[in-house]
Amino acid sequence: MTCQRCQHAEARRFGFYGRNKIQRYRCPNCKTTFTAPRQRPLGRHYISTDKAAQIVTLLMEGMSVRAVSRVTGTHQGTILSLLLTVGTKSRNLTNQRVRNIHPRFVQADELWCFVHTKEKHLSKDDPQEWGRRLHLDGN
Repeated sequence: MTCQRCQHAEARRFGFYGRNKIQRYRCPNCKTTFTAPRQRPLGRHYISTDKAAQIVTLLMEGMSVRAVSRVTGTHQGTILSLLLTVGTKSRNLTNQRVRNIHPRFVQADELWCFVHTKEKHLSKDDPQEWGRRLHLDGN
């Protein structure tokens, strides 16, 4: 392991720390202790990835934040913060990966719209196509 401070290449194991037993190292040159750099998929959250996956799955199934909190035993603020983190990471991934898509057809399951204005707000002088309610069904 290479020391992050002095770049000495001979750092040795120096015990563990935390409940997850993360390996520590000590540099014999500058006597500093450090851990191996690790990726944090959940950013600043200390929740396990299994529990985070369970929370996101329950939220996607339509469960409320309070219900997810009761089921998983996680604080509501943690759930909402995790939801923001997952949303940001999803947006960034989509922006990185989805590029140059030129669809020929776009399907909307159901679309309701009024042309210019609602029927009850029409006056006698308005064009005839205004006020019609369009229902476009995807079937």
